[in-house]
Parts: sequence; C-alpha cells; structure tokens
Amino acid sequence: MPSIDFDASGAGPWVNYKDVLDDTVVDDNDVSAAPVRAPQRFSRDPNNRNSGPRWTHPDDQHRPGSRLFFDPFMDPMEVDKGLANRSLFQGQIRINPRKAIDAYVTCDQLDADIFICGNRARNRAMDGDTVVIQLLDVEQVWQERNDRDDAHRAKRKALKLQEQIARGEAKSQQDDPMPKFAGKVVRIRDFGSNRTFAGVLSCSMPGNGNNASYEPMRDVSSVQMPNFWFKPNDRRVPLVLIKHYELADNIIVQIDSYKTILVEVSVVRWPITSMRPHGRFIQVIGEMGDHFAEQHALCTENNIYDAPFDDVIIRSLNKLPKYIPDREFEVRRDLRHELVFSIDPEGAKDLDDALHIKQLDDGEFEVGVHIADVSFYVQPATPLDTEAKKRGTTTYLVNRAIPMLPPMLCETLCSLTPLDDKLTYSVIWRLDAEGQVLDTWIGRTIIRSRAQLSYEQAQAVIDGGSLPGVDDLDDFEPEDVAACILGLYKLSTFMRKRRFDDGALSMRSVKLKFVLDTASERPISVHSWESKASNHLIEEFMLLANMSVAEKLTTTFPEEALLRRHELPIERRMVKFAVVAKSLGYDMDVSSAAGLQASFDALEDPGAKEALLVLAIRMMKRATYFCSGSLATERFLHYALNARHYTHFTSPIRRYADIIVHRQLTAALTGQDIAEYYNKALVQRIAVMCNRRKDYAKNAQDQDSLLNLVDLLSQGDPDKLIIEQATVIHVGDHAMELYLPKYGEEARVSMSSLPLRSWLHKDGRLHLFWQRPQQEEQAQTVDDDDAMELAMQQLSLKDDASKEADVSIEPVVLHPPELDPATRRQTVRLLTSIDVLVVPDKTKSPPRLHLTPIYPF
Repeated sequence: MPSIDFDASGAGPWVNYKDVLDDTVVDDNDVSAAPVRAPQRFSRDPNNRNSGPRWTHPDDQHRPGSRLFFDPFMDPMEVDKGLANRSLFQGQIRINPRKAIDAYVTCDQLDADIFICGNRARNRAMDGDTVVIQLLDVEQVWQERNDRDDAHRAKRKALKLQEQIARGEAKSQQDDPMPKFAGKVVRIRDFGSNRTFAGVLSCSMPGNGNNASYEPMRDVSSVQMPNFWFKPNDRRVPLVLIKHYELADNIIVQIDSYKTILVEVSVVRWPITSMRPHGRFIQVIGEMGDHFAEQHALCTENNIYDAPFDDVIIRSLNKLPKYIPDREFEVRRDLRHELVFSIDPEGAKDLDDALHIKQLDDGEFEVGVHIADVSFYVQPATPLDTEAKKRGTTTYLVNRAIPMLPPMLCETLCSLTPLDDKLTYSVIWRLDAEGQVLDTWIGRTIIRSRAQLSYEQAQAVIDGGSLPGVDDLDDFEPEDVAACILGLYKLSTFMRKRRFDDGALSMRSVKLKFVLDTASERPISVHSWESKASNHLIEEFMLLANMSVAEKLTTTFPEEALLRRHELPIERRMVKFAVVAKSLGYDMDVSSAAGLQASFDALEDPGAKEALLVLAIRMMKRATYFCSGSLATERFLHYALNARHYTHFTSPIRRYADIIVHRQLTAALTGQDIAEYYNKALVQRIAVMCNRRKDYAKNAQDQDSLLNLVDLLSQGDPDKLIIEQATVIHVGDHAMELYLPKYGEEARVSMSSLPLRSWLHKDGRLHLFWQRPQQEEQAQTVDDDDAMELAMQQLSLKDDASKEADVSIEPVVLHPPELDPATRRQTVRLLTSIDVLVVPDKTKSPPRLHLTPIYPF
C-alpha cells in the first residue's frame, strides 16, 4: 500500500466507516485521567474573509460533551509552517515491545531521539509511522514518566508480587538516563504500514478478568450484539475494537473456539473518543502453531505483500520486448565477446550481477561488474513500477522467495542467464596488481554470460581444485573461467585487507541454513552458514561498484542522489559497552569503526569474542537510504564500511532502491535534469519507503528463521530433552539474558520463573539459591534456609575488589558457573557458560524458544 498523507484527502485511510461519531470506548485503566474537553468547532480567520472552516480530521469529530482521550490533530497548514520555522519536527516513531507504553522518534534535524511518554502523547501513532512532534519540557515529562512507573510498581506490590517483594525483587529507583528531548505527536503524516495485523479474537477485553464464555445463539440478528476484541501478536499494537457487524454470523456464534485461531484484522480508524483503534475483520489465517499459518501471520505482521501479481501486471508484461531492440545495440557498449560469468547461491534464479576480468598488456587488469538493467523494462509511472514500489524488495523466506517483480522479469527477461544476450549497467575499472583503482568507466552495456556458477564451485577453484560441473561455455574452456576466478580472488584479497586497514568494520551474526523436505517444505536439519572466500570475492567487487556509482551520483546530483548511510552508534551506548567490556578485562576502542574492529581482532578467546560481538551489534543502528539534499555532507558516512558515499546499485531485481539509482544514473550519463521528475522531496519520500520495506523484509526473514528452528526442534522425541550450552550476556536485579551460540538466539530469563528460594544481584554477579528437586525435598531442613540467609548476608557485605581504582584484571573467558553445594548457590556473571534446557513452544503465536537454566547440583 502506498504511503498516505492525511493532508492529501483530509481523511486518510480510516474514513471507511460512515458513522464517524461512534460512542466512546471506555478503558477502565485510563478513564479517570481523560479530560472532558469542549467540542471542537469550526472557526474562520478574521483577517482573511476567504478563509474556510478550520481543518478537522474525521477521527477528531465527536459529539458535544464527549470524553476525549487525545489532542486533535494539528491543522496541516500550521504543521507546514511549524516544520519550516523548526518549532515542529518530523521523524519516524518506534515503540519498544518490552515497554510499549513509551516511544521514541528519530529526527534528522536533532542530534538525539525524542522521548514520547505514554499513549496520549503518542496520539494514536503506531510503530513506524512518520509523525510530527512538538517538543515539551523534558524534565517535566521525565518526572511524569518516573511518577507513573513508581505508581505502577506500587500497584504491583499491593496486588500481585508479595512473594517476590519479600525476597527483595521489587525496586522503585529509576536508573535510566534522562533523554535530551521529549515531545508529543501533533499529527501523523504518513502511515508506516498498511495497519493489518495477525492475532486472536475475544468476546471480552483481554486482561480485564472477564473470562466468561460467549453464549452461543442460533439467530444473531434478533439479539443486541456486544463489541469484540482483537489481540495482535505484536505487543507494540494496542487491542483493537471490532464492531459486531464486522464479523460473520458463523464466527460470532463460535467465538469461543477462536481463542487459538489466528485471524487477520485491519485498523481502519481511531476516534479521538476511543482509547482503542477500531478494526475490520479480514480473514481467518489458521490454527495457532501451524507452520504455514504462522508464516502467513508473520508476513501479515511485517506488511509483506504475499499475493500473486494481478491481471493488470501480467498484461503489462506482454507489452515488454522479448528480445533486445536493435537501437540498444547502437547506444550501448557491446561486451558479448568478454568472458562474463555469475557467482550466486546454489539454485538461484534471479541473477542480477556478473563479472569479467582480463589482464592488459601493461600488466594491469580490467575488471567489470555487470548489473541487470531492470530500469529498461520497469519504466516510471507504469503498473510494473507501482507494483515494484509497493513491494519494495524481495523477501527471502526459508522455503520460498516473495518476489518484488513477476517471475517473467526477475527470472527470464532481466536475469543474467548463461548464453543469452542481456541488457546491463556496467562499472568497469582499470586496476593495478593490488586492486587499486586507476580508472573507472560507468555505462550501459550488452553482455552474454558464459556460466552460472555457485559459490561452492568458485570455492573449489580457490581451494586449488578444478572447476566442477561446467559444460557449454561457447568458445571458452573451464580452465579459462577458473583462471578468471583466481584472478578476481587475488585482487579481492588485496582490496579486502586494504578496506579493513582503512577502517571498515565487520560484524556478522549467526545465520542459519535449513535443509527442507521437498514434499512438505518443512525443515529436516539446520547448520550455521559460513562466509567463505568466494563470498568475500563477490562482496568486495559489489561494494566497489556501489561506491563508484555513489560517487558519480553525488557529483552529478548533489541535491537529489539516492544514497545509503550507516549512522554512528549512539555515543552513550558505546561508552556503556566499553565499560562492560572493561569490567571483563577487555579494552575496547569504541572511538571509531577501525578501533572497534582492531579491538575485536585482538580478542583471543572465541567464545568471549562472539558474546561481545552480540553486545556490540545491539549498539548499532541499521543502515538507511536517504536523499543527498536532505542531510549535511558530513552525515553521509557509512560507519561500518567507512565509506564517504555509498548506495545500492547491484541488485535491481530484488530492491526498488536500486531501480531508482539506475534511473538517476541514466540521467547522469545522458545529461538530463533529474530535478524535473525526481526532486529532493520525492527522493526522500522514496528513501523512507525503501527503508520501511527493507526493515519489514529483514524482520520477516529473521522471524521465519526462528519459526523454522522451533518447528525443527519440535519434531524430535518429546521425551528427549534438548540441552545446550548458553552464554550469559547480561545480568540484572531480576533477570539474566542468555545467548545460544549454536543457533544465534537470545533469550531473557526471569528469576521469578525459576525454582529458586532467593537470589541476589551484586557487583555484576547474580547469585541463585536453588530449591531442592522434588525427590530431594525430604532431605531439606531448616538449616538450609539458615545457611542461605548467612550466605546472602556475607555476599551483601562483600566488596568487589575489581571496583577499586587502578586494579587490572585478567581477561575473562568463557567459564563455568561458581557452585556452592552447601547452600545450593550458583553464581553467574557475563561470559559464564551454563547448561540450558531448550524448549520449542508452539502453543503461542508467534512460536518461540525458551531457554531454562538446568538445576546444577
């Protein structure tokens, strides 16, 4: 769904209901705090006799005397004026799933995020929306936040946590640092998604204690119907009110049976008189825990357009040329005589990049990267372009790909298949023997790939073997291709070393590779994917091509170029990471990407290195697209690559951003004025859209990987326990966080969920006092509790020697926990390795892995 600005229609996508003035929906927890405001009236500007009624969003209309839960959205003209004079700021809102009541907004004009306290200040915005913010007094807002959290803790103390409080669990102090900015949402400028979610239906509001079953009826038409509720899987999304007329009669009479049925619901409006958004029922997805129903649900949650291409798109394909027009041979550089080949994952169909190399007479090298010219087929303002923009990117799930373009394009017309003439964009360099760029040529070309190789085939050559499985190469031999692979590999090793010497950073997390059953498409085995020299070869030349094109666009279109940057990590987070690493005996230089990479390279213990890498990745932001004219040039830097200018040019079959870059490159090469059809404002909107689609695809792929892992681990013998080694990567007052290296998964373990008599967190260590197992309960005596209390007193009084000034400690490596059988005390800290029970759980949606520490005595 394309982005929608409230200003465009004055209504947005929520005005699908005719009854704008629905009755107030009362939330029991918030009604006392909601003010009764005077009804909003139209007014005219006395200085302008032609002024019309004041703008009012349809969701802000209400009956006189209604209770209003939010501020009305600001008039669009006032918003534009405020953004121009910087009394208002615009950015994307994000909500923490662990504490969904608060949010933050990232704004390019400010050097820190804006804190949004509570639901009212968020003003009906959802995660990912582009919002307009009015700044507030940060100290006052932060005090309100602390008072609210303290009141919530007090309520929990009084009602639910007496046992935990007696053991010292509850704590009221506020440790989080106060943010630099605070504000409130005055307008939602653009929806971050199509607001369609997966979850379950209920006849009563979840969490209000009313679990009474719905009385089934034979004739629903003669009964006063209640409202229904939708509980989304995504914790960042509030409960959604479903009017009874939105549900079919057969669902209403069987509503109790839908407690474990996943359904799809779309938010259509959110009245100012309701604490909850109103939704429309879309469809039943399937049984909770079913593999394919859960995959459908995660695609829904991440706004992945998992649908066949419609007839309009299919008909438009028939109009595309099936053969290269004669004119293209006249205007393009003909490279069909070169030995060009591709290297891709085994079985790949969307081949959008290929390479060639040849040694010149003076000993230098010519290397070309050739990219499918998708922009030749996907023209602006066509149905194909609209569809590609809507999808944004190809999403790669474990069992299938959800393409951005129809198969006829991405697998046939555009794909650089062997022995077919193809239209391409090429970047050709003249390189010296160590891969230094001496000259660069960029232009439109025609190529004829000779071979489609897999990474495994290329790796076999790099490892010293022959090239396996290659037959028809036209007038070339397999030995010719093998020599080219070795030549590219040799250059890439120089380029990679120089890139990291110059300050690049590599931070790769564990990536799982599944083997599927061909019939059921369900996983049957899994292993960690390993990046090899053949992957590095392709990576280096693709990075160089992207950088070369970025330099060209930035020079030609300094205000309109679509670029990509990786922001510097937030300083306070990196300093906190350095302090944590220092407490473990590791000096981590966080002043730059080069310093951080050098620090990781110096780590000798692989377990400690992997755990610290997990912590460091948490500090990083995701790379984003942007328009060059929207930011100061000093903010163009790609932190991880240490590149001044970078973009995405090499994958137009699967990324819409690359298609835009190709169009801009065409304009740059032909001398067109790009501002006529891709001005700064439009390019920035496209950048925001591409960022969203890329984030959605990445999140869906990660969730699908976990879904398949849970499915695989659930297939074993239910009586056989799955026990693995996990690393402690964080300890707190009431919980610890574990990292499972085998699968690259993280989990938070609450102390109250374990069979403990008590626990104590002190000086970076968590002391767990375990209960005896059931079979040993007879042996438990009063002396056990006395010994535990004495041990806790001694631990509380003990000082940590490492906290003294100028005391150096030996680097901590992965180590077993400290055990005291007399008190059944287990002590863990960062980098402690413990045995955990891995429990795949398909009873909830989405499925998840539980990691439970095992009784150590």
